[in-house]
Amino acid sequence: MKEKVKKIWQVLNDDWIRISFNCWKNIYPIYVKSFIIIFIGINIAFAFHSFSFINGDHDWGSLRGPMSINSTVQFGRFSSYYLPFLLTGNHILPVLTNLYAFVGLALGAIALCIYWKVPKSAFSYSIIGLLLCIQPYTLSWLWYSIETIPHLWMPLFVIIAYILSEKAAREEVSRTISIVYIIIAALLFVLVLGTYPSIINTMAVVLIGRLIIDIFLKKEISFILLKNIFTRHKYSFLSAIIGGIIFKLILEWLAVIGRLSTNTYHIQTIALKEFPEHFIKVTDIIFRYVWENLLPFLPTPLIRLFAYVFILALVMVILNVFFEDGNKKKKIIKIGIILLGTALLITLSNTAMLISPELSDTRQPNVLFFGDAFLHVFPIALLFIQRFQIAKNIVIIASIILLNMCLIQDALALKAWKFGFEAEKALWNRLVMRIEEAPLFNKNIKYKLIPIGNSYSYRPHYYYRANEKRMITVSHILYRSYGGVLLPKALSFFSPDLSLEGFFRYNFSAYLRRNDKTAWEYALKYKNDIYKMDVYPSKNSIIVKDDVIIIVFDESSLDEAKKLIAEREKKK
Repeated sequence: MKEKVKKIWQVLNDDWIRISFNCWKNIYPIYVKSFIIIFIGINIAFAFHSFSFINGDHDWGSLRGPMSINSTVQFGRFSSYYLPFLLTGNHILPVLTNLYAFVGLALGAIALCIYWKVPKSAFSYSIIGLLLCIQPYTLSWLWYSIETIPHLWMPLFVIIAYILSEKAAREEVSRTISIVYIIIAALLFVLVLGTYPSIINTMAVVLIGRLIIDIFLKKEISFILLKNIFTRHKYSFLSAIIGGIIFKLILEWLAVIGRLSTNTYHIQTIALKEFPEHFIKVTDIIFRYVWENLLPFLPTPLIRLFAYVFILALVMVILNVFFEDGNKKKKIIKIGIILLGTALLITLSNTAMLISPELSDTRQPNVLFFGDAFLHVFPIALLFIQRFQIAKNIVIIASIILLNMCLIQDALALKAWKFGFEAEKALWNRLVMRIEEAPLFNKNIKYKLIPIGNSYSYRPHYYYRANEKRMITVSHILYRSYGGVLLPKALSFFSPDLSLEGFFRYNFSAYLRRNDKTAWEYALKYKNDIYKMDVYPSKNSIIVKDDVIIIVFDESSLDEAKKLIAEREKKK
């Protein structure tokens, strides 16, 4: 006991400043240089967002105070806010929120280079890191400010888990240490899955990419060699499976105690009998994404340039293999395995889409960030590890063009967001003013908000491509501002005197269509008022009466509501 106390005292009494400085000096200089370059690059790319403090519809309830650490448990995301709690107390902070998130993203990029065996140089690490981090996919997590930190750190934890799992398989590591590594890796997988289950896309791309690289780097392909490669990574699969099982058990427990909403796309899975048909349909979508991505600020020329680099990398791989010494038959087999592995890599880059019945949700940019962003940098890593100098020259040319195109798209997106954000603020300020100027408005009443139609977003007006304005169903997170479920919080944010509850969280007409009892109670009570209403900004578009505020946002929803009420009246 005395010896233990003595050791603890020695640790507490040691010179921590000297130890920290020595650790910093011993870190491989290339890692430090790469981190600095990548971190500065990310901050330049998204500086306007960091300093403009642009917020989306997801965050209005969190701007005033911190997000509850358990606020997303009902969606199966039970570990979402532990990291932001440690870093920012779960507050959305100007500049700092993005800075903390970019630290994790930059570290994740360096860890990816290490895991994918990219040649150690500040140039190669920086190129791959910058291309991974400043793709417009990153914008989707900047849009949700309260989600930015946990989601941009998650890829780092995935890669650390794989590195630990690989270490566990080494012969020189004792059995006890191997078990410890596996347990830590499995817990990291539970952490990331519990933050956002669609991180499974990153888990798939990173591991399959590493297997392809391992096969490519081996000169002689054979059954024993393949067996050795999979043996080296057996604990990577094992720890991921264990993590997945623990995650599912936690979800089952949450369901039993009534804390889980089972209708969220994050945790829904396709029925086994439906999987073959679903797989064919989804695989077609996934492979089309490689060539033509229908998302704002990811135009076809940018996506196709990534695709051309991918094809070029595969061509260079084939040439490398053919110029190797060895048996011709084995070379053909090796090329076949790499091409099959690449097809698998592309397919599993959207694993969330493969296993989820809700395709529209899994096609959002924030989900695709975890797969497609990593898929786009994989061919760059392949080019860096090849022996031909021409491959590295191709990387330099392609990377300069790609980085510039990504920067332009990021800037265009942020410009549209800012213009739309300011226009929407003016719109909602006018809306609040109209409500508060209503004769029967009483600031002491907590009003029930009844929205007829979907609230406005002016952001699409500032998108310069006509087709981007029609992409709302595919990527609505880049369009919505203060609408839907968070409209009451947004309106209350602009007026301290306006107390609202989200009584009908979505379009009121939808509740009538579903024969919601409470909706019909209010519809019949205020039917005469609804018959006289018009679409905002008409004078008759807002009613403030009793403890209810009714706002009409679109004509078709108003017409539907009037029609449904009239039909109900006729039946009486």
